[in-house]
Parts: sequence; C-alpha cells; structure tokens
Amino acid sequence: MSNCNTCNTCSQPTRVCCCPNPAPTPAVPPVVICKSPIELLFEQTLVCFNETICDSPFDYIAEQALTYVVEDPADISLVEFLNEGTILSNCNLCCPKCDFSEGQLYVLSSVETFLKLYNNFSKPFSETCCLNIKANTDTYLKIKETFREFDYNACCNNFNEYVDELTNLTDCPNGIVSQGIIEYGSMTSNQESQVQNIALMIQAVYPTATPTEFCEYITRLLEIGLVVYCDENGVFIGSIESFSKYLESIL
Repeated sequence: MSNCNTCNTCSQPTRVCCCPNPAPTPAVPPVVICKSPIELLFEQTLVCFNETICDSPFDYIAEQALTYVVEDPADISLVEFLNEGTILSNCNLCCPKCDFSEGQLYVLSSVETFLKLYNNFSKPFSETCCLNIKANTDTYLKIKETFREFDYNACCNNFNEYVDELTNLTDCPNGIVSQGIIEYGSMTSNQESQVQNIALMIQAVYPTATPTEFCEYITRLLEIGLVVYCDENGVFIGSIESFSKYLESIL
C-alpha cells in the first residue's frame, strides 16, 4: 500500500496510514477543583445573607389590629391602631423602596389626606418614586393644582386592576374612587402595587364584613391614610396624622 509506511512505535513494528493533515489534538480534560465542606458552607452562607427575606408589614398591621378588636364597635380596631402609630425595631419587616427624607416611605390614602401630608412636607418627596392616582376629574384637578410643577412618576404596576378589585368588594354608592386613591412609593423592587395586599389585610381583620361594611372600612382607612416608613430609628407604621407628628419631631 503506497499510502502507508512502517514505523516503530513502542518497539513494535506498526503499519500507519499517512494522512494529509495531522491528527486532531485530544481535548484536555477539565481540572476538577475540590472544595472543602467549610468552603461550601461559607459560600452558601453568603448567599443566604445576600437574599433579603422579610415579613410584610401589612401582615403585622393585621395581627396588631386584631388585638384591638372590641365588641362595641369592632370596626375601630384598624383605625385606632393606625391613629396611635407605632415605632419598632426593624428585625424582619420589609421596608419601602422609595427614598424620603432620611428613610424610605410608602403611603396609601385618599387624595385629600395625601395632600395634607404633601403640603406640610413637600420638600422630601421624590419625583422618581412611584405615585399612582385614580380619581374623578374634579379630584384630579385638585391634585394638579397642588402639585403644580411636581412631575410625578406613575408606575401603575397593576394599580388600576387592584383598585377595581378592591371596589368590587364594596357597595359604596359612589365607589371608593370618588374620594380618590393615591399610592406613593412601593414595597417591592419591581414597584408592584400593594393595593391587593391591603385588601387582604382588611379581610383578615374583618373576615365576616359585608360589602357595605367593607366600604366603610376601606373608606375610613383611606381617610386617615396608611404609612410605612423606615429610618435609622426603626419602622414607623401609622396614619398620616401620626406620621406627620413623627416627621415634625425628626426633621
């Protein structure tokens, strides 16, 4: 065979074929790096610390409001808890993602109640934070007149959908939108609306509420406003009135 030669490999005569191209270089097997159990445990611990695991402040509010429930009348429990306001060390509660003053702020309230807070403390409000609004025309014009040059950022992540769901739980004659609803800030990094979670919170406090009673509860909640605020002192939870008093003491 003209295409083959005889050569000596390992001291044994071997017939090999002469190829026009050299044989491919065999792949180098990957080097397996073994880690000690201590190294693996350390890496997993870092992952755990980097993951933010926290409890919803709305679950906390519901739990606390339930302790206020009295027979005459039971519907004051949530309002009473928020009007008193509370500050606690933040061991595991989720904080808002919106910067305000020296902390982070979340607010849900009626338009009129929110404007009271804005008129007293307009400077710390950030235009980069989410501010979602649902209101009738007259109420909306009041907002525009007060904000003037405040170019707010409407995120609307499920906000309108959740407000509609909340409305369907009530039989308010003029709908809960008649007083306007404002949601400022967010509790999540994806800026998801919290209206649905607040509806679940109210249902947890008042599980047997009729649509008429639910209308009264959500109306009163929007009238006083719900605030979650985190700063170096801890977590503040309360109404807009109690939050305004807190701000006056720290600003």
